[in-house]
Amino acid sequence: MELAEKIGCSPTLIGKIETMKRFPSADSLNRIAKALEVKVSDLFAEQEPEAMKAMASKRKLKSKLERLMGKAVDEFFRQGF
Repeated sequence: MELAEKIGCSPTLIGKIETMKRFPSADSLNRIAKALEVKVSDLFAEQEPEAMKAMASKRKLKSKLERLMGKAVDEFFRQGF
């Protein structure tokens, strides 16, 4: 049985997680770890420090973009568009 099937998601999602195009939720991390019979922390043990920095950088950028877009939408409606 494949990992995706074991945790109830698509193989595409697993591929995106593996290539860091998508970040799993805490629930998904727990299901992955359980399916692989490892601790969640073990999922990160082999990653290079640079990969971890890249993930953090992407999260910060996403958060910043979400804040900026929220401000832009607020301003758009404030001006009556």
